[in-house]
Amino acid sequence: MQIYFNPSYNPAYKRSPISFTSKDVILLIGAPNSGKGTFGRIISEKLSIPYIGSGNVIREETKKGNHFQEQAQKLIERFGVVPKYTQMVKLFLIETIKKQIAEPAYKKGFVLEGFPRSIKEAEQLKEVLKAHKDAKLKVIHLEVDKPILYERCAKRYICEDCYRTYSIDGKPQRCKCGGKLIKREDDTPEILSRRIEKYEKETLPLLKYYGDKVIDIEVHDKNTPISETFEKIIDKL
Repeated sequence: MQIYFNPSYNPAYKRSPISFTSKDVILLIGAPNSGKGTFGRIISEKLSIPYIGSGNVIREETKKGNHFQEQAQKLIERFGVVPKYTQMVKLFLIETIKKQIAEPAYKKGFVLEGFPRSIKEAEQLKEVLKAHKDAKLKVIHLEVDKPILYERCAKRYICEDCYRTYSIDGKPQRCKCGGKLIKREDDTPEILSRRIEKYEKETLPLLKYYGDKVIDIEVHDKNTPISETFEKIIDKL
């Protein structure tokens, strides 16, 4: 088994201690398979601030066996993602973010991945962050070439317990947490194409919306080590 990008626990990421004095609210924006979840976890660990993955919020709800699970699963199978402007997402995603960042652990900032994905959601988040006084917003834009996105899609596995992602050649084994590695139902070229199209139409305009808060991180080589990209992110932060 060959793992190209493992979760955050890689000795290659060792460097001098990282310290930020401001309340950093770090958003990660990027196309599907650009590495938002992977880098979200790494940044969270290295800056010692909490991590919120919007996809993980949805997956946790789908495990609960309630009405949300049934509706969300149907939408995921059809579109690859849950459409944003539904009562479900408003209740379970926005409210979850509001609830979490009100906790003491989030006072020094946090990492938010997978949200917002549109101008409308950015406006919703802006309202939520008003309660997070003195927050310093930073937006990391992961720009990854499309052929790399498709290759990652074909090789991507996710832990069904902790949702860490792996890129694997060969038979999957177990996650570091002990969980089983599985293929997501939406990891197909057809669904990925639709997701990229939706991303380009709805999410890319956020770069103009956030302006000088955006930090562009480009990945043009599929063999670029995660440690190298991570160093670029931290240097620019």
